[in-house]
Amino acid sequence: MDKSSSPFQIILIGVFIFAAVVGVIIFAAFTNSSNNSAVKATIWGTEPEADIKNLLAAVDPQKKTMDVTYVQKNVDTYESEFVNALAEGKGPDIVMIDDSKLFSWRAKLQPITFKTLPQRTFTDTFIDSANIFMTADGIYALPFNVDPLVMYWNKTMFNNAAIVQPPKTWQQLSSQIPSLTERTDRSEIIRSAVALGESSNINHSKEIFINLMLQGGNNLIEYDPNVTRYVSTVDVPSLSGVNVFEGTTNFYTSFSNPNNERYSWNRSLVNSRDAFIAGNLAMYFGYASEYPVLQRKNPNLDFDVTLMPQDENRASGIQATSYAKISALAMVKQSRNQAAALSVMTQLVSLASQTELSKINNLPSARRDLLTISNGANTYSDIFAKATIQSKTWIDPNSTVTDSIFREFIDLITTGKVSSSEARNTLNQRLESLIAGSNPNNF
Repeated sequence: MDKSSSPFQIILIGVFIFAAVVGVIIFAAFTNSSNNSAVKATIWGTEPEADIKNLLAAVDPQKKTMDVTYVQKNVDTYESEFVNALAEGKGPDIVMIDDSKLFSWRAKLQPITFKTLPQRTFTDTFIDSANIFMTADGIYALPFNVDPLVMYWNKTMFNNAAIVQPPKTWQQLSSQIPSLTERTDRSEIIRSAVALGESSNINHSKEIFINLMLQGGNNLIEYDPNVTRYVSTVDVPSLSGVNVFEGTTNFYTSFSNPNNERYSWNRSLVNSRDAFIAGNLAMYFGYASEYPVLQRKNPNLDFDVTLMPQDENRASGIQATSYAKISALAMVKQSRNQAAALSVMTQLVSLASQTELSKINNLPSARRDLLTISNGANTYSDIFAKATIQSKTWIDPNSTVTDSIFREFIDLITTGKVSSSEARNTLNQRLESLIAGSNPNNF
């Protein structure tokens, strides 16, 4: 500890450490109290069946504490199958969901009460972004793993441009565009610095845009205690009076504007991940889970990974942010086996289980105590862990619909059919309609 630390600082740090340790001990005790004998439960999810089988074999090979039946579902039909199964009274005990399904699935899930799992224990055990699963009713899901958005960068392209390090801020990224973008005499893009500004040919365009919004301090949707419901905050300015949405929109779309100095992408190019794999894109924003795919698709590609760029002028109190998907285990309300389901869930998010899971899928855990330990699974685990600590997500009212909404409004802005202020007003209305459960109108 720094010798300059005051006695007050030392005491304060000690209090935080003590609170964290107590929280972990309570959560461990809660977990162990539920697994005195083997319990049976059925889990549905989209995680690879082999990963879950390997996890169960590693933590409980003899099925002494839990007897789990896992059923892997297709991503495209998962929700409809779940709804139909509930209607027939044949649903699973536990479902694996990610944060984007919480709002639309919540009525079908059974929250864990704070009497069973205290709020403080949950927050001491899991990262801040996992709080999305916690409401006034209780805890709707226990975090299973985290898949943060990171920046992959082509070392060959950076070396050829005599750029030593990838950008840490969006301002640095913008300044590197002329050196990393190669054009023909007709100004046609051959190699690009970064894929931003469009939607149809940019992987994760919605998530990248939302990442920028979150970095600006706007969560898009928040719970308003004054009206006791969730509301859209797209139209709400920051404390300094700046409208984050318009700033984000103008910045994002500038990369596809031929008249802007940031111009580096257009809709005629191949999709961003394919461009990166082919060695024609210097920087690619993708999930941590994509690392083995990039490596397998082009073993000769010399690339590295780093954290998402931040705004070097971010306002005081706004933390460094990386968008992330958080997978979690949730108890089904119609399950007749809720005690067993709760026992299985807590065992699968325990320290031992999460340690094994990170080795299997090379993804970081949402547990705080594991993010300080390098599991050695791959050379990028520390970057993924840091991104997880910085991670943030949003209350997505309907992920399928919002995918379409965000693609549409970006396309309309880049084609000049609507202004950023018009898009803001319409997006605000459509999110409010989704929250209310009605069908939003088209742009």
